[in-house]
Amino acid sequence: MQSQPVEEFLKTLNTIDPAASKYFVIDKERSWYEHSFTQIVCRFHSVLAQYEDVVLIGNSMGGFGAMLFPGLLPNVRVAIAFTPQFSVAPRVTKGNEKRFDKYLGRIDSFSIDHACLFPAQQVRRFVVFGEAEDTWHVARFREHLGSRDAMLLVGGTGHDTSAVLREKGLLSPLLLDLIDGDEGFAGTARRLASLNLTSTIISDESPRTER
Repeated sequence: MQSQPVEEFLKTLNTIDPAASKYFVIDKERSWYEHSFTQIVCRFHSVLAQYEDVVLIGNSMGGFGAMLFPGLLPNVRVAIAFTPQFSVAPRVTKGNEKRFDKYLGRIDSFSIDHACLFPAQQVRRFVVFGEAEDTWHVARFREHLGSRDAMLLVGGTGHDTSAVLREKGLLSPLLLDLIDGDEGFAGTARRLASLNLTSTIISDESPRTER
């Protein structure tokens, strides 16, 4: 039996802001929201309309969702994605993504081409990747970075970047920086450097590496 996706970031979010309302979206069919897209948009459009400040956070397929939905939901200010897929649609990936084939075979048709399909100029988007496994997705997201967006590549990690950051005590400070701070990934880059880990910050400016 395949394990079901679980609620992620619950302990971390309760630590950094225990009073904040938190909603979790889990695609139990692992369809990258192909089977639940309309329900999610309709349901959360009314739910999030009651809040003035909304932050979306996700990991892997959840990170795909965190990038996909900001342009469709109200009051989203920040979207944060850890190792998200840019796309899993075969007509887009063209053989560059094979890891999820056992799940993708259950999807009859793909209507969502990629995670940046719906513009969200009012939202600051932050994407975190390791330096291995997701190179095709890194390149595609880099092509779609807006002037307010940024990407962090964390050396020595792969698809498990959020877990590595959590183990090193860096996940909570990172989320606080992105949600409430002004300097984006700069603080995390310095913290990684203090642990002798490299990182690269990519924006619409030239990338810079901390060592």
